[in-house]
Amino acid sequence: MPYRRFLGWLAGRDPQEARAAWAEVLTGFDEPTLVGPPGRVGQGPREVASFTVSEDTTEALGELARSCHTTVSTVLHGA
Repeated sequence: MPYRRFLGWLAGRDPQEARAAWAEVLTGFDEPTLVGPPGRVGQGPREVASFTVSEDTTEALGELARSCHTTVSTVLHGA
């Protein structure tokens, strides 16, 4: 679903109804549920990588992105 269409759908939803639905789903959770270890996690290693791709590959990436109604950046992040 294109993001624009999703936003249109979301704008038409009743926020009070959504809040009530989530309150029901989250019943029994009294504290935040941690998705990672408690406390601060140190920064990991950082690296920069550069790649040169051919004009044909660039065009193919653009065509793929358009056919999926997304961006080249999203295609590359999903690779």
